[in-house]
Amino acid sequence: MFAASPDSPRIFQTEILDRATRMPWYAIPIFWVPVIAGLVWGGAQAGVGVGALVLQFLLGIFVWTWVEYVLHRYVFHWTPNTSWGPRMHFFLHGVHHELHEDPYRLVMPPAIGVIIASVLFAVLTGGALVADAALSTGLNWRWALFGGLLFGYIGYDLTHYYIHHGRPKSRWFVSLRRHHLAHHHNPKYAELKYGVSNTLWDHVFRTY
Repeated sequence: MFAASPDSPRIFQTEILDRATRMPWYAIPIFWVPVIAGLVWGGAQAGVGVGALVLQFLLGIFVWTWVEYVLHRYVFHWTPNTSWGPRMHFFLHGVHHELHEDPYRLVMPPAIGVIIASVLFAVLTGGALVADAALSTGLNWRWALFGGLLFGYIGYDLTHYYIHHGRPKSRWFVSLRRHHLAHHHNPKYAELKYGVSNTLWDHVFRTY
């Protein structure tokens, strides 16, 4: 993608691997919007009505807010107690804390996003199978719901980029920026303030 520069220093010696760690913000909607459209279309083709599709999509966005919190708190801030743990943590999330002004390391490269999305979809499908066995709900609801979840992810990644590199004027984005930058720069909040696109679950779990 992009070569190393003063604004985006090298973290891998291998050129192709180092370039793969950089991603412009606009690559996220370009890659994921067609996937989301395909998921919603899949739900429609499976016979889900328009009203149900909308509700499922909105539920997916809400589910994402919780996924965002859990990933940030329990995955991105987890350092396995092994010889390779600190290195893994650095490449997964620590690089962002150290290079938070890097404009190309604020959104997740789609290759990694696909891996995480596949795991989440497998978990969702497992839950759908359980629900189907217990309630005879069928599996059709998972398509639009997962589309909504991915839409929430796009909102998260673009919000993350904006509050670091944009100039927020609205009260909402100014508040989110203040919340997230406190997590970055104030040691008091290093293990608090995990929400990025919202602060809902920080309030629920008292990590605000």
